[in-house]
Amino acid sequence: MVVMLGAGDGTLSSNGAFAVGGSPEGVASGDFNEDGAIDLAFTNRTDDTVAVLLANPVRVTTTPYLNFMSQESARNAIPQLKGTLERITTEVGAIGAIESRLGTALQVLSAARNNFQAAESRIRDADIAEESSRLTRLNILQQAALSGFFSI
Repeated sequence: MVVMLGAGDGTLSSNGAFAVGGSPEGVASGDFNEDGAIDLAFTNRTDDTVAVLLANPVRVTTTPYLNFMSQESARNAIPQLKGTLERITTEVGAIGAIESRLGTALQVLSAARNNFQAAESRIRDADIAEESSRLTRLNILQQAALSGFFSI
């Protein structure tokens, strides 16, 4: 079985073969060891085994090390710092947009919840009013029957 690994820049690289058993039939992916990297699990139909390939998470930074030891090297670092700041600003903007959409969705759901609660309250109030008028009517009829107003 050959597994092509991501190079971190959108391309794939072949780092060789991995032992996953004689006849791998199924594959599942997930973060099985909760290290933030996607792992692979293979099932083998011939020997009823499962092989798990745990990813080796490598944290790659796109910002090179900066040298501030001289005025010239500090000046050369300014464009890199500006580019990094622009990327951070873009990401913060994207996160803010997502947060705004979630906030709007929360407000819509909260308004719907309040509307449902108000409707339930109106239904309960109508039921109580109907039962109260029915009870009052029956009490009047009972008192009238006891007073001899109606002949039975």
